[in-house]
Amino acid sequence: MKTVLYIDDSPDDLFLFSKACVVAGVSFTLKLADGSGVARAYLSGIGEYADRRVNPLPDFVLLDIKMPEMDGFEVLNWIRTHPKVSQTMVALYSSSTVDKDVLR
Repeated sequence: MKTVLYIDDSPDDLFLFSKACVVAGVSFTLKLADGSGVARAYLSGIGEYADRRVNPLPDFVLLDIKMPEMDGFEVLNWIRTHPKVSQTMVALYSSSTVDKDVLR
């Protein structure tokens, strides 16, 4: 089964997305990361994320752009520089209407 990692700093967005996946009966395993620090720990397989049978590397990452610690662009750059996940498909999203973010 494929694994999707959803990275967002909003507990409400994480909750709503996970519930939507349940209602939709998606055919992937959804893993949640509450912000960039948790995402990096998950992707690195450290601490509670060390067991890859329980926390497999994702096949796809859905990544929020607007986060306080590291924004989505910084997380994407981090992903692209780490060999184990550098080739993982990533989609960035945001509710931002800032032209700079949209163009980037």
